[in-house]
Amino acid sequence: TVGAQGANCAKLYAHIWCNSVALVLCLIQFHEPTRKQYPQFHKLLGFIITTLVCTGTWNALLLGSEHGDVDAYGGIKIVYGWYFMSFNVIICLFRGVYAIAIQKDLKVHKIWMIRFYGSMWGSFFIFRLIFFILGPLLRSYGALSILIATYGSAPIGIAISEYVRLNYLDSSSKSLKKIS
Repeated sequence: TVGAQGANCAKLYAHIWCNSVALVLCLIQFHEPTRKQYPQFHKLLGFIITTLVCTGTWNALLLGSEHGDVDAYGGIKIVYGWYFMSFNVIICLFRGVYAIAIQKDLKVHKIWMIRFYGSMWGSFFIFRLIFFILGPLLRSYGALSILIATYGSAPIGIAISEYVRLNYLDSSSKSLKKIS
């Protein structure tokens, strides 16, 4: 119906805008001079980003939950895939928030926030990269390309961020190590 399409359009825009704005705002969060000079701003911006990601992800899950009967998307497997992708993002985010808000552990907070940011980039960029590369290659295999992108993108983003964290970020300041 027209009303349902309008509601789905609103959910889609909420998902796109909230998560896109959060992704950009994270650039400020990871800017070390700003973070150190304005810790209250960092905390406020973290709250805003958390709210945006929760809102955007919730709307994505509402939309994705409707794909269970769409064979072209993979049926119920795609619904589980959207939940899997979302849980990768939300678990990293909440674990990072928990580390600082409850445990007061700055080191663990930084680790999980880097993983969270990796999951966001994975869900955004790597999802599209996988989908656009594999889509034409796997066209005759139905929904396989979107299923691979959905299940693989956030974990790949986390893995890449973990690799960068361990190999290129200085453990004391989280700034890039000098590459020599």
